[in-house]
Amino acid sequence: MVIVVGSSGFVGTNLCDQMLREEMPVLGCDIVQNSNSKVPFKKFDQTKKSLKSLGLSFKTLVLLSGVSSHPTVIERRAEAIQSNLISINEIVKDFIEIGGKHIIFASSEWVYSRLQSVLFTADPRCNPSPYGRQKLYGEILIQELCEAAEIDFTNLRLGIIWGNRGSGSAVESITSSIISSRTAVEVSHIKTGRRFVHIKDVCLAI
Repeated sequence: MVIVVGSSGFVGTNLCDQMLREEMPVLGCDIVQNSNSKVPFKKFDQTKKSLKSLGLSFKTLVLLSGVSSHPTVIERRAEAIQSNLISINEIVKDFIEIGGKHIIFASSEWVYSRLQSVLFTADPRCNPSPYGRQKLYGEILIQELCEAAEIDFTNLRLGIIWGNRGSGSAVESITSSIISSRTAVEVSHIKTGRRFVHIKDVCLAI
């Protein structure tokens, strides 16, 4: 069985739906359930409960949860630290204890940089985005714990994800801005290496 923590977000919902289509055993876990999703679901708040409290044995964990926007991290820094760093540490340790074998951890474009013109750096201390720093430290935590336990891990740094969100899709909003203002809008920068990636390709890759 595959557990997707953060199953009600944009990537999580699409990923779980893809797994269902391919008849893969999957369980979604999140604070709230996406009402449009048909995936088996268990409520899980990673800041309050341990992964072991689910009472399940599973080999693969896809970790998509956490405070996942730059403004939210700025506004609720203590909550973000608890969710993106302290809870990650506990989740990975619990996963190892229940016999897990592979963690897949994904971050969005903010791991690159808050500023389009700034070169990407994998050194968290040099990243100007608090969200980016937390996600990069999360990668380090996962790598260290998984290597020590000799289990597999995959750290994914995703580009600007687009697709049918219903509302708020990056491509649609940028296109609308260009049409309405008739001015150039910079959506990527050669120095940062950021690229658009479709949600379907993200799910198929995972």
